[in-house]
Parts: sequence; C-alpha cells; structure tokens
Amino acid sequence: MGNLEIYPPWIVTSATELSEVVSEIENSPQLAVDIESDSFYAYRERVCLIQISSPAKDYIIDPLAIQDLSPLGKIFSNPAMEKIFHAGEYDVLCLKRDYQFEFRNLFDTMIAARFLGEKELGLKAAISKHFKIELCKKHQRADWGKRPLSDEQLRYAQLDTHFLISLSNIQKKSLFERERFEDAKEAAESLSALQAQIRPFDAEGYRKIKGHRDLSPESRGILKELYLCREEIARTRNKARFRIMNDELLIQLAKACPRDVSELAPIKGMTPYLLQAFGRHIVDCVLRGEKSPETLLHCADATRVRRTPPEEVNLFEKLRLWRKTRGETEGLDPAAILSTEQLKDIAHALWSKKKDVFRSLSPLKKNRYEQSLLKFISSIQE
Repeated sequence: MGNLEIYPPWIVTSATELSEVVSEIENSPQLAVDIESDSFYAYRERVCLIQISSPAKDYIIDPLAIQDLSPLGKIFSNPAMEKIFHAGEYDVLCLKRDYQFEFRNLFDTMIAARFLGEKELGLKAAISKHFKIELCKKHQRADWGKRPLSDEQLRYAQLDTHFLISLSNIQKKSLFERERFEDAKEAAESLSALQAQIRPFDAEGYRKIKGHRDLSPESRGILKELYLCREEIARTRNKARFRIMNDELLIQLAKACPRDVSELAPIKGMTPYLLQAFGRHIVDCVLRGEKSPETLLHCADATRVRRTPPEEVNLFEKLRLWRKTRGETEGLDPAAILSTEQLKDIAHALWSKKKDVFRSLSPLKKNRYEQSLLKFISSIQE
C-alpha cells in the first residue's frame, strides 16, 4: 500500500460510544457504509462489523459487543443523508435481515462504475486508479466473528469505506458529464426495496448437487442421508456447511458406498480430521441410504418446475444480443443497459402477448430504450 497518512478509526464497542457516534454523524451530508460478516464460517451468518466513514472520520462499530444498534436506524433511513456503498446489495440485505433497518438515499460506487464503462468493477481497482493506493485484500474471507480482531483486520475494514465518499464524488462528476447520473442513482436507489429473506432448509436440495443424477438409486439414497446429516452437524456446531463436508465429497462418498470406517481414508477429499470427526456418521448414512434407494422417476417428480417455452428462450437470447450490441455502442457494461430479469420479463410478455411489454422498466429506462427496443422487436417478428 502506498504512503498515505490515515488516522486510526474509532472502534465502537458500547452503547454509549454508539450514541456519541450517531450524534457526530447525524448531520453529515454523506456517509460511506460497509459490513463484514462470518458467512464463510458460520451456519447462521451474522453481521460482525459495520464500518462507517464521514468526510472527517472513520468508525468501526462492533455489533457483537453492542446489544442495541437501533440508533443507526435513523441514519440509514434519513432521506437527506446519502449513504454510499460499494456493491451494496449484500450489505443492505444483511443489515435488513439482522436489524430490520430501512434505507433511503443510496449511492453505489460499483453501480456507478458500470455506468462509466469501467472494465474492472472491484473496489481495489477503483482505489488504485483514482488514489494510487493498493489495497490488501487478504482478509476478505477472514473469520470476522472471532475476537479479538487484529490491527491488520481493523485496518482492512477501515479502508473499505475510507475512500468511498471521495470516490463517489469523482464518479458523480464523470456521470454528469456523460449524462448518466440519474441512471446510476436510480439503480442504487433500487437497493432500498430489497427484501431480506431467510430461506428454510430444503431437505430435497441434495438433488441439485452436481453429479446427483449420474448416481445409482442406492447411491442417491446415500447422498440424501449424507446431505441431511451434514445439515444437522452444521446447524448444531454453527459452522458453514462446506466446512463440514463440501458437495464434491458427498458425491464421492455416495459413489464409494463405504460400509466401514476403514474404507474411508482412500476416498478423494477425506482428510484425517473428517475421518476422525465424522467417520462413524458417514458409515451410518451409507447403511441407511442403501436401504432407501431413490428412483430417477421420484427425483423428476419432486423437482419438476415450470420449463420456459423454447420460443420464449429464443426471444430472451435475441434481447440479450440487442443489449450486448447496445452496451458496445454506448461503451457500457450490458447490465447497465437493462438487467437480465428485465430482459426475461420482456421476453415473457412478448411470448404471452401481453399488452404492456415494458412494464418492468422505469420511466427513465423507457425514455432511453423503448424506441430502440420496439424497432428491434419489430425486426425479429417480421
């Protein structure tokens, strides 16, 4: 990292300190926000740090040390204060899920980069380009739920928000020059409408594991037992599922059908730790699974979903080609033109002959692309 004097952040670990921070920042016109979570380590993911930067200071708030974070609610929902994220979809969803926060007045520097035609969208690339600082990202997948955090981790967390306000101001100048500010702002504001959903465990999810359909009926039965066993172990130990056993190992075990612990060691992916910790569980799963084989017919019936008609798929692919060509013409990432979901909605509306083909488009998007789309649609329907 380049030579730059950055003052240490205020580490906030008490309700009293949080109240003082809120008093300091509540009149700031802009705040940068980021979070760190323990998603790579825990079964029940949670927000482990909240980083906030004002134009004057950096703050690192420790949610694991503060029981009540509700004072931040008025900050995030304040329409007069701009909250700046980088790739903020995940952050907003996590903050909504854990604390039921609402958000108003958002700006996203990654979304802005899309509308500026940037090839590299990561924060590291943006900071390097505009500030000549090389961020170290080695703590990106650190276990943020562990305490104490090292000075190196805290520095990493601080730098994720320290530059965002300055970066956003640089981007806004370019966006205004390219007449794309409203597009970037609209896309960022749409993050406010995201709904945090906690998906229940899918007991039939083993059927979605790559390689499932290539197994024998007996091996599919074993895979199911292994999948359910992994879930129970992950839940009771509060560990990420893949840290118990990854999907590839489940498939290898289902293929090998080890009926004794002594048969586990040669299996690809089986470590001494896994052998010692879960060897008996695995063998029990094999013995149970062999007694309840699964048939492909059963599998097909249970996982049947709506198949998109070939005509609709063809329309979608043609619309994707239009988007790609339009993006090249405008020098933009195709996703900045229209989202994939918007293209799917248009394709479905065309296929089902709905009247309002562009119902998913905002007035801004309609103004930019409706005539071009109508002309394109007319050409492919001739």
